[in-house]
Amino acid sequence: MARGRYPETDTSFANMSDQMIESEVSKSPRSSPQGLRIDRKQLILIAFAVSIFILALVFPFIDFKLQIALILAPIALLVVIYILQNPYVGVYLFFLAEYTRPDYFIPAIRSLRIFILIEIVTLLSWLFHMTKTRKGLIWPKFSWIFVAFLGVIASTVITAWNNRLAYDICQSMSIYFMIYLIAINVVDSLKLLNRLIWALFIVHFSFAIKGILEGGMAGGAFMGDENDFALAMNMMIPFAFFMFLGVKSKIEKLGILLIMVTLTLAIISSMSRGGWVGLIVTIIFCVIRSRRVFAGLFIMLILTVAIVSFAPQKYWAEVETITDTHEATAASRINYWKAAVRMFRDYPITGVGANNGGIRMPEYYIGPRDSVTEWGRAFHGTLPQILAELGSLGFICYILMIITAIKYLNRMSRRKSNDPDDNSGVLANAIMVSIISYLTTATFLSTPYYPQLWTLYTLTMILVTVIKAEDSKTVKNGTAMAKEVRRM
Repeated sequence: MARGRYPETDTSFANMSDQMIESEVSKSPRSSPQGLRIDRKQLILIAFAVSIFILALVFPFIDFKLQIALILAPIALLVVIYILQNPYVGVYLFFLAEYTRPDYFIPAIRSLRIFILIEIVTLLSWLFHMTKTRKGLIWPKFSWIFVAFLGVIASTVITAWNNRLAYDICQSMSIYFMIYLIAINVVDSLKLLNRLIWALFIVHFSFAIKGILEGGMAGGAFMGDENDFALAMNMMIPFAFFMFLGVKSKIEKLGILLIMVTLTLAIISSMSRGGWVGLIVTIIFCVIRSRRVFAGLFIMLILTVAIVSFAPQKYWAEVETITDTHEATAASRINYWKAAVRMFRDYPITGVGANNGGIRMPEYYIGPRDSVTEWGRAFHGTLPQILAELGSLGFICYILMIITAIKYLNRMSRRKSNDPDDNSGVLANAIMVSIISYLTTATFLSTPYYPQLWTLYTLTMILVTVIKAEDSKTVKNGTAMAKEVRRM
């Protein structure tokens, strides 16, 4: 029996040794076919490296514009992925792209269709977000007025002489409404709202510096004209003013004051008379709304010194002609306003059609010049243009939006909070005065479809919905605490 047991033990040990050797061999990549396998990540890296190598070979033979597009395409892909993860990023980038207009400075990137890409991906991201979170749609009363105004514009696509011009305006205004609706449903905190405002603030400050260096014009679209440029700068001064009063750090106050002075000097560099009127009205309303007379007068003193030191004599000579109604520009403006009234008389309900006033101008212009030469002329007045192109319905909606927004902001400005980080009152005053500044400066400009006013409305309703949600939470928490106290 002893002999029979030892061989069995030896055989078992030998089998164990063989199994251990086979196990080690199987783990070795050199001895097993499994070690030669390449996983998916490695395949992607190899394919990417090969594509980069091939692209590098053919890159010198590609047109320069296509080279720029190929370089920026991967960045665009990353942006798309980021937006899909968070719709707020899409809203942020939309306003950033809308005000910087990068395709104006880099024409090669126009082929990437940045604006369309951001708009579509932001909409998809928001829809995914709403489906995932199952949140109800935030739809304040202001939205109904906005929709009504958009409906008037849409109706003129059918009635206007030039349907294409009306359609283009309808399309752009529909995009503004879409971003407005997404923003009030996505921007759900003062922190996110402040980031959005700071982005606009920095963009305008950058353009202010550029405008000073280049004589009052800083870009294309709605900043390519000196009057439009002054309008954009005036719109941001209230934010600088109230931010200055809201921050406590001396360094922050100094930085914001320098920005405010830069914005003011940019307006002076534009040599715009309408910009000057808007600047005066803006500063006066800032002081009135701040209710801090001494701080307001201090800022006014700083700005006055900067203006007097910077403005050339030519500028003051230009400003003095504002009251001269017989001056050529003023006389022409009055004739265009009268033409707008005549259009309204003939089309009192929905007007001649969005953006159709210029092509109908020869029929209604009466003045010293031949009416044939007036084709395509602007009205040089926002309210006359609304009246002529969108009639009484569009005009009523336009005025109702202004009144409703200011009513909301006035209520928000009186709100008191114990939270030191709550700057809702500061933002409410800044947005309100910015709307007033915009309307004042736009009195002599044709700007009903510019993005600024619709941006201010979006900021207004974000602020309203955020504060309403926070106050609702406070009430609920207070009610719950009261119930606990009663139980005790």
